[in-house]
Amino acid sequence: MKLRRMLFFMAIVVLVLLTATSCMKKKGVPKTEPCGVTTESQAALDKAEAERQAALAAEALAAKEREAMQAQYREDKVAFEATSIYFAFDKSDLTDESQAVLTEKANFLKKYADAMIVIEGNCDERGSVEYNLALGERRADSAKKFLVDMGVDAGRITTVSYGEERAKAQGHDEESWAQNRRDDFKVQ
Repeated sequence: MKLRRMLFFMAIVVLVLLTATSCMKKKGVPKTEPCGVTTESQAALDKAEAERQAALAAEALAAKEREAMQAQYREDKVAFEATSIYFAFDKSDLTDESQAVLTEKANFLKKYADAMIVIEGNCDERGSVEYNLALGERRADSAKKFLVDMGVDAGRITTVSYGEERAKAQGHDEESWAQNRRDDFKVQ
């Protein structure tokens, strides 16, 4: 029985010594490496970590760029919707000033190819309801035609006439009427 214990004890000591010597420093292996890690595998681990960090940095940069583009779109949209074009009394012809504004609107629509818009034709209070609805439609169609001629897809543009129903100015004088003879633009 003592012999068995002694043999068992010796076997354990031999196993411990073999394990300890197998993880000892070998020639060409740095001291800082854990047992079983080679220089090649450490280099592969380092490369994978560097690639992961680069991917995270690229993702963060892309997110910032998307956020900046969205902010620019919101700013451009506000400017697009804030500018109306105006018409002479009982006319649907575009003035030089209106054409300049519409050229800027065409540039917006070319820059944001997914943007859909509504052109809202408006009139002053003079004339019958039916006449003003028809005139407002001609005004909206006139602006749409100009934008289409500038290269904007007609399918992205909807027109509507509000006639005299959406007055910008409430007065009953030429100054008020001039503000109400207009096309407004909304991005959907």
